Amino acid sequence: MRYRNIMITMLLGGLWHGAGWTFVLWGGLHGAYLVINNEWKKITGGGFNTFLPNHVAKLVGVSITFTAVVVAWVPFRSESFSTSMKFYSGMLCLNGISFPVSWAPLLKGLAPSKWITFSGLLPLLHSNSYELCLWLLAGLIIVFALPNAQQIAGGLDFHTGSESSIPLERSITWRRAGMAFLAGGLLYISFISLGRPSPFLYFQF
Repeated sequence: MRYRNIMITMLLGGLWHGAGWTFVLWGGLHGAYLVINNEWKKITGGGFNTFLPNHVAKLVGVSITFTAVVVAWVPFRSESFSTSMKFYSGMLCLNGISFPVSWAPLLKGLAPSKWITFSGLLPLLHSNSYELCLWLLAGLIIVFALPNAQQIAGGLDFHTGSESSIPLERSITWRRAGMAFLAGGLLYISFISLGRPSPFLYFQF
């Protein structure tokens, strides 16, 4: 009953974002993830922590979660299932691998072929691939190194109204650092997007 309700809720959440099967798939994937996560914890009695060291369990859990979320967001941004399949094919390198042009002399043993080319890291994008990679690296650092919303608000136990086990000084420091970085990032994005038309997402449905 619980899992059925989770799936129904997430499927309806997908339809709320747009009347299309790609949005249904997006919601269904997230629902399936929640069901699998709950069942996995039930079977193992606590997840990876039951049979792996804490730091290894965290690394495995974060890696699986990040990959699953990236996979699920492909249909959300795709116009159709066929477009999603093209993205998944590229993500699995089924269309071949493209290396930077400057790498050709270094990889002389890899002759250009159907599967290997030297057309740049991201040949299909009309932008500087190195600049984009730097943006991706910065984004990954923000995601994995900075505190998330729960950690920022973790100085108080909202269930009891008392201070949590997190030292208050460290909690406040994390909160200030996180909020300052977030505010600065949003301000920067706002400035560089001033001249770019950006219609509200839900006006497209």
